[in-house]
Amino acid sequence: MRLHATRRGVLKLLFAFVLEEIVTIPINISYTLLVAPSLLVKEEAKYPIPPRISADITRASRADENDTHNGLESHINIAKAAVENFRSSDNRVLIDGHSLWLRTGGPEALIQLALAFRELLPNATYFFFDPDVTVKAKFTIDPRFLTEYPNATAINTISSAEFKRGDILILPELRGCNTTWVDSGVKVYMWVLRSLERRPSYHSEMVAAGCRTIAHNNYIRDESLQWRDHRPYLLRPYVTPSLLPKPKVTFQARTERIIWINAEVGGDLVKVLQDVCTSPTYNLTCKAQKIEGIPQYRLPVFYQRGTIVFEQSMKGSERSILEAVIHGNIFVTTNRLGGKNRMDLPMPERNMLASNATSSDFAPVFRRIFEHYEEEWRDYETFRRLYRDELSHNSLVSEVKSFLWDISERQVA
Repeated sequence: MRLHATRRGVLKLLFAFVLEEIVTIPINISYTLLVAPSLLVKEEAKYPIPPRISADITRASRADENDTHNGLESHINIAKAAVENFRSSDNRVLIDGHSLWLRTGGPEALIQLALAFRELLPNATYFFFDPDVTVKAKFTIDPRFLTEYPNATAINTISSAEFKRGDILILPELRGCNTTWVDSGVKVYMWVLRSLERRPSYHSEMVAAGCRTIAHNNYIRDESLQWRDHRPYLLRPYVTPSLLPKPKVTFQARTERIIWINAEVGGDLVKVLQDVCTSPTYNLTCKAQKIEGIPQYRLPVFYQRGTIVFEQSMKGSERSILEAVIHGNIFVTTNRLGGKNRMDLPMPERNMLASNATSSDFAPVFRRIFEHYEEEWRDYETFRRLYRDELSHNSLVSEVKSFLWDISERQVA
């Protein structure tokens, strides 16, 4: 496994330095691996290790490859001009705020994104909200989010009647591309927070309507959106800070054989997993239970009781799965949708089953994990480190910087 020192990587680091000088906030970008290759000792456990900040948007080089100095100078000037112009202009970043009263993962991701933009552009970041008497007549943030992210109250709201040419508007994919706003000069970006396997033409539809797409993980960007003409941007949310283990979870043998099942798994499959646990055919003597109806403050205790967490098909970066893994559970999934993407899920292939797996496929995998939990636990350290240590508010701020740089490059080009 090697690190490649590319000119683009150098440019990214220099851009981060320049932007740091402009916005006067500290940043910490590293392009080293999450773990040393020497830690990956098991042949089965070898898998691609994601970089710390995966803001590797492909772009055409406007500088001669043999003229590195001119290329650096050109990109630095573009970065300075883009940030200075944005901060000195009347343009703003508008994050959709219509769903923030809902206590689900999507609204939480939108709040995290707004706070990342606010750190860079404190006077130009807003929540977009149009009152709707049929849904919410008043802008509302769920109390739990206000406790988790108190700085969200410092972000003002703005209505569509106040949009201006040049504003950046970021909406979740379910909102759709409003061509009226596009035609008025608003730059509309759809942040895709779930797999669109039932709508493979979504990306091309958005581009045709004048909108652009942003993915929230590598699977959505590289596979689900099926891009051809414009690679989607990448802005990754992070695990709820209060659910991070404090101190970091160290190995502890499990005294119970509990399999947590993601809440979205269908009832038929839940019954199959429960039958695997109770059937005398397999003699596992375990308990399979959905992750639902558990107060958030109690989740860490529940997670630390479990040994395995299961999801059939990762439609997005499912928060309950990531939370369970960083608390010591072993993730088992199938190779359907995001389950096969190892940049998002750096885990041993042996725990990724075929999409048509049956009881006889699940049982030996569960048995192996129960009987060799410590070995399995150690093979998930890269996974835990990615979502426990690497993806955070700071990493999202860094990806926002790359996003702002990239869209400024497209304007200058």
